[in-house]
Amino acid sequence: MRSPDGAKRNPGSGHLLARSPDCAALHPGYETSNLPREHAKAGRADDRLESGIVLFLREGKARLRVGAFGRLVADQERDRGPSKSGRAALVESMRNQRLHQTAATIGGVGRDMLDTKIHTKDDLQAVTGGIPVLAGIPRFNLKQSKFGVLKRSTDARDTKQITPGAGLITLVESRNASVEAYRSLRTNITFAGADVQLQVLVLTSAAEGDGKSTTAANLALTLAQQGVRTLLVDADMRKGILHKLFSIRRDPGLSQVLVGRATLADSVQVIPASDGGVPLSILTGGPYPPNPAELLGSARMRALVAELREQYETIVFDTPPLGVVTDAAILGTLADTTMLVARAGVTEKKAMQHAATQLYNLRVPVGGTILNDFNPKQAGYGYEYGYATSYGEAS
Repeated sequence: MRSPDGAKRNPGSGHLLARSPDCAALHPGYETSNLPREHAKAGRADDRLESGIVLFLREGKARLRVGAFGRLVADQERDRGPSKSGRAALVESMRNQRLHQTAATIGGVGRDMLDTKIHTKDDLQAVTGGIPVLAGIPRFNLKQSKFGVLKRSTDARDTKQITPGAGLITLVESRNASVEAYRSLRTNITFAGADVQLQVLVLTSAAEGDGKSTTAANLALTLAQQGVRTLLVDADMRKGILHKLFSIRRDPGLSQVLVGRATLADSVQVIPASDGGVPLSILTGGPYPPNPAELLGSARMRALVAELREQYETIVFDTPPLGVVTDAAILGTLADTTMLVARAGVTEKKAMQHAATQLYNLRVPVGGTILNDFNPKQAGYGYEYGYATSYGEAS
């Protein structure tokens, strides 16, 4: 007699006499002829149990042994999970997975600790003690301008490679995410001065190559494009580059005005900002003097600032980096507000922290910070700036 599973049964006993072919495949060393005959004399077993044994054997979830009275017993490995080899492999896999997760976590923490650069607005605000970020200027590709072909310097710190017009994106395009960011900066400065008029602005940075001159130039241009009578002053009398950016003469400039060798009227140059705005006035740095810090802290400088307040609605000063000299801090005491400029992926966190601390200790009013030249997608602002560009194009 055979069961539905194909196993032979002892008539009258219902006990399992032979394995199914599946059992032979699972246990090739098993021979039914070697089983003791006493198993046929044992009590009647339940057919369901026997069928279950065969199913367990088929599924590889039981092992055979000869138990008491010579009965064929199927030891079910209930809730024991995989076999020893399978369980060991699973444990090894889980352990490797935990090791990979731990290594990834440690690697991420290590990268954060080793990465000393500022990349996002959050980075900038964190290292400056919560100073608000007035604007984030996305990286832009320059095309053609009134000053000729625009190219980026291969080394941002090499002023000798500055091409005339380089970085003046606000003169090139009107519907661009970077241009909109500069306009947003202009708006934020305007609203920041709702209670106190912010007429004299100082822009500085922590180190060379952070983009303060480019930022100051574009900010001044957007102000002039709005119809604001604006004067852009190159107060970096050590390595000023505004005359190269705008392709204008360097002297007479600020240094000569301060020592009395030139008048303000003869030194200020005017360039067209846009068709709808007013021309932008520029006062270059002039020949580099041996004592720029003393000139900026002199009584003549204070008198000049007072004179400029009478002639212009907004005066934007481009100053040397704070991490190099204290010129910006000196001039900051004469200004209504000072703004720190950082460049994504370039500015060191400690350098920016030191610059902010220096201004705080000197009680220089700091209106905010500016992050420029960053990749919106990498910084997590892809939607924000992508939407701004599309909206500008559609308007």
